[in-house]
Amino acid sequence: MMVKKLFRIYIPLLDNTGKRFNRRYFDAVRDELVTRFSGVTCMKSSRDGALNGYWIDEATGRLFRDEIIIYYVAADPTPETDAFFSE
Repeated sequence: MMVKKLFRIYIPLLDNTGKRFNRRYFDAVRDELVTRFSGVTCMKSSRDGALNGYWIDEATGRLFRDEIIIYYVAADPTPETDAFFSE
């Protein structure tokens, strides 16, 4: 049996203007991961801000705070899997 490798995908819930992305987008990501890898675990940000990401726009120096969802996938470490997660 091959040892699984854990992959993480960090996706913001809001765009840079604060507008929430459509839920269908997140459902489509979840569905593709379940179909491709037979499962996914999701961790969503909570109202208390437990899951936030921060980044600086290098062009403006502006600090952004993202509310995020993290998708976790445990998959066989194959070249195809590595290629999928490196895109």
